Amino acid sequence: MDLPNNRPSKIITTEIHDALNTKVNSSDVPLLGYWEAQQWIEEEFGVKIKYHWLRKYLITHFGTKLKSPRKSHHIKDDQAVEAFKKTAMPDKAI
Repeated sequence: MDLPNNRPSKIITTEIHDALNTKVNSSDVPLLGYWEAQQWIEEEFGVKIKYHWLRKYLITHFGTKLKSPRKSHHIKDDQAVEAFKKTAMPDKAI
């Protein structure tokens, strides 16, 4: 695979790239993070890749990004949330 500067990667072979592409786009058994991707490559292909290098590769070639949860408001009333869930109208099938 070519890097942004058009040099072929010495670490990521075409076979690993294609497997990563399949795994990243899989809805059945997706990768849950860059650490898991690193471990998966080591187990499947026996290749050790540094975390930061693999992260940059996945972002560059597949547009991956980490998801982070949003913070909950500190004044949020849990009882009001439950009451809202109970009284909210369910989605109607159209």
